[in-house]
Amino acid sequence: MNSIKFKIALLTILFSLSLSANEGLSFPEKFNLGKKSNQKHFGPKNHITGIDSNRNFTDLDKDGVYDLMDSDIDGDGVTNYLDLFPLDKKKKGVDKDRDGLPDFVDFEVFGKLKEGMNTESADYQKKLFKIKGITIFNGDFFFKNSEIKRVAKLYLKKELKGLRKLKNLKVLFKQPPHAMGYRAKFRHNHKAITLYENEDHRGNPFHQELSLAHESFHALAEEIPTFYQDFVGLSGWTEHEDQLSYEDDFFDHTIFRTKPDIIIQRLKAPEFPSDYSKLGPEEMFAECATASLFDRKDASSRFKYPYLNKYKTTPLHQFFVSYFHTLFN
Repeated sequence: MNSIKFKIALLTILFSLSLSANEGLSFPEKFNLGKKSNQKHFGPKNHITGIDSNRNFTDLDKDGVYDLMDSDIDGDGVTNYLDLFPLDKKKKGVDKDRDGLPDFVDFEVFGKLKEGMNTESADYQKKLFKIKGITIFNGDFFFKNSEIKRVAKLYLKKELKGLRKLKNLKVLFKQPPHAMGYRAKFRHNHKAITLYENEDHRGNPFHQELSLAHESFHALAEEIPTFYQDFVGLSGWTEHEDQLSYEDDFFDHTIFRTKPDIIIQRLKAPEFPSDYSKLGPEEMFAECATASLFDRKDASSRFKYPYLNKYKTTPLHQFFVSYFHTLFN
């Protein structure tokens, strides 16, 4: 192998690893959907996480976005998770009852329920899709009926009721426990939130709602950049070429991934409702927004936001309360 080919191969490997680290994607070999494969997209267990990682540098619909980072690979207007044929623009999947949910995703089609789902879950799935444009997707890991009810009520009846329908949030789905311990992640390239299986959510269902709200605010920050920029102007964070600073403390970008404890120990300002909120302006935005929005008298919220009382005395909390009054009404 000559030096040029070696460099290209090395860059390809590094890029693939970078994408996997950033998006938490996995690529099971049995779901190889490369160009030479005749395998079809068979439904819930064969969604975007199964698309061949060799598609890193392909752009099927020629929209300028690499397939691995494209929420609609074939360019047919249907997000990959909800497309029975994500690599075929001419096929999308059948929707017999015409409720907007493709049959392979729909919990109920003409009165016939999917295995393990009840009528209440099917109703909640349809309402959440209709009102918020969000589809609860049972893929590799299924939502329990109790989870579906709790998740849907969060968006339809509780704290996120006033949240606008977001163009960049279309799907909620679950995956196995994350190697880095993540509880949830907003996949902005795929307009989806992943909830990872974990003991915390099983033992404290309310924490799952907090995680969903946190990730939803990441989506909101992307869709309404002025909201996020107004926050950054008040937050104390400043972006530099290779560093972030909070007031007079400077941190290299790498330390947020390699030694977060150093940042957590150093930052003590009352504007941080939790230790996790200290890990950069994006996480602080989502944590502060969630802490300001939720006002349940629940002991577990104190566990998640141990500095909540001090935080609620700050102008930053008032900023979110004021913004929510305008945004949610």
